Parts: sequence; structure tokens; C-alpha cells
Amino acid sequence: MNLVVRNQANDFGLVGSPFALTRGQWYYLVGIYHSGLLSLYVDAVPVASASLAGTLRNGGPVPDRVLIGATRDGSNSSFQWRGLIDEVAIYNYPLSQSQIEAHYLAAAPPPMLLSLSPSGLLTWPNYDPAFRLQSTPTLTPPRWIGAPGSPTSVGSLFQLVLPLTEPQQFYRLIKP
Repeated sequence: MNLVVRNQANDFGLVGSPFALTRGQWYYLVGIYHSGLLSLYVDAVPVASASLAGTLRNGGPVPDRVLIGATRDGSNSSFQWRGLIDEVAIYNYPLSQSQIEAHYLAAAPPPMLLSLSPSGLLTWPNYDPAFRLQSTPTLTPPRWIGAPGSPTSVGSLFQLVLPLTEPQQFYRLIKP
């Protein structure tokens, strides 16, 4: 992933991710050009920076263009992005590290929380069905196995009734 900028002298500046991004995985990308420095962040972590003196290029009498995923001419040599892009935001000031982290955390799904009612009803969010419920009778050392029964989906939750007559059990959600 690259951040490419041209300054007022039409000099070209580029910073790129130092590691390959995994196909099919979402990333939170932030590019900043401020005070002669290009900076690239991946998942709220700064990964690259480069100097580029000057200010952003002014394209002239027509409004300047910001291109995300392509270059101006749209030809085959213009590096057309073949993927999904979601929730683009452009600011007229550089974001601070704490702002970048806050935006990243705001977009992350809430943690998987298990909730047990006094009647033995165990519930957890169903926004990621890949998670599996496991149980163990001891934590020293744990011997995790698939929890008995099949959860049902009710609204935005999975639910499973646990037998309260069993000895002590510990539960966790795990993504295999």
C-alpha cells in the first residue's frame, strides 16, 4: 500500500508499507502529508515516512483531485485498485497519533463477551459465527473441549442453556 503525493513543484513523494498486505483482509490505512513529511500508518501503527519539501500541488483553475485507488488518467498503467474501500475520510489538518488510534478502535468490532444469567442461559454476540464455545472443568492446566449443546441464534445473540447441575465449568470463545 502506498501514499503518493505531488508538491507544488510537481516533485513526487511516496511512502509504502514495508510488508505485504494479506489479500482478503481489511486494513485501516492513514496517510498524512504535513510540514514536509509523508507518513503512512497501517492499523494505527506508523510504518513508513519520507521527506517531501513544500506544499500540496495546486492543479490550477479546476479543483484539485484526490484519487484513492487510482491515478488521473484511468489507463491500465494507472494502478487501478482491485478491492474494496470503505469509510474514506479526508481532513484539512494532520491527525495526531491518539486520533488515529481512536478512529481505528471505533471501527473495530466490540469484544466477544459471554454473559450467564442465573437460570443458566449463556449468551454472546453473533456478529462472527466463526467463534466456537469451549469449556473446561479446570484452569490448571486447562483441557478445553467443545461445549455441549448447539447454540441458537436469537436476534444479535447466540444462546445456549447450560446445565446448572454440573460441577464448576469455565467457558471461552475461540476462533479456530
